[in-house]
Amino acid sequence: MKQGLSRQSLAMTLAIGFVIATFPVFGVTMVLCAVIAARMELNQVAIQVANYAGYPLQFLLFVPLIRLGESFLGLTPVSIDPSTIGSMIWQHPLVFMETYGLAVGGACVVWLMLAVPVIWLLHKLILLFIPADDAA
Repeated sequence: MKQGLSRQSLAMTLAIGFVIATFPVFGVTMVLCAVIAARMELNQVAIQVANYAGYPLQFLLFVPLIRLGESFLGLTPVSIDPSTIGSMIWQHPLVFMETYGLAVGGACVVWLMLAVPVIWLLHKLILLFIPADDAA
């Protein structure tokens, strides 16, 4: 995976892929990684490996990001009870889209605020585990 990559580039690619894996919209992280890797000329395989490695965190961080977004934007907290969500989807789909769309939007705002500093920190941490280029 490191072939042809500097340790800086590999560390940045892995950090970006891992953080994108936590983006609070399900089903879009693989495409986001592909687009960002293409635009930034990062290694596609490395970014997707990091994306898949970080994928479980998307589930773990989803509700906390929703709650942080609600708090940050002053939104009314949404229910995370599956039966409430299910009945709202079927009985009031437009209300569901508005309510949960705002909540997920708030989560995205918080994620965007946290993404850059977390990428920077992960980049620095990953560098500790990648041998120096002259030692390879």
